[in-house]
Amino acid sequence: MRPALIDMVCLSNRRPCKWIMKSAVKSSFREAYVGIRRRLRSIYSQNTRMEMAVGGQFEAFGILMRELLIQTGLERDGYVIDVGCGSGRLAKPLSQYLSGRYRGIDVEPKRVAYARKSVKRPDWRFEIAAVVTIPERDHQADMV
Repeated sequence: MRPALIDMVCLSNRRPCKWIMKSAVKSSFREAYVGIRRRLRSIYSQNTRMEMAVGGQFEAFGILMRELLIQTGLERDGYVIDVGCGSGRLAKPLSQYLSGRYRGIDVEPKRVAYARKSVKRPDWRFEIAAVVTIPERDHQADMV
């Protein structure tokens, strides 16, 4: 899991990248995430740090992720569970396509609140998870 975190965060090639890599390697996932958040808060505005927290290129990757889901069979009335929804990188562009249900789950309350606010879909659910689990019965969603 740590290498994936390092790769994702370093996609942006921004200055904090070396610090983020060291933090992720030396500590647990949650500790590294808290450290990343603090470092970004000291450098960037809220909107920029919400986008940087997922590796930068927020809009471009969100659109790419949406298109991948559509190409792999997501229908407009489908149900998506977005584990690790963060600040809504996928949810925001997906809201322009998906008329079905959406459930975004993340461990970081501020990112979930930001996603909820930026997506502006009161019919969609955004939840804070205490642990990384999927709070849904098997075979309920079309995409996870």
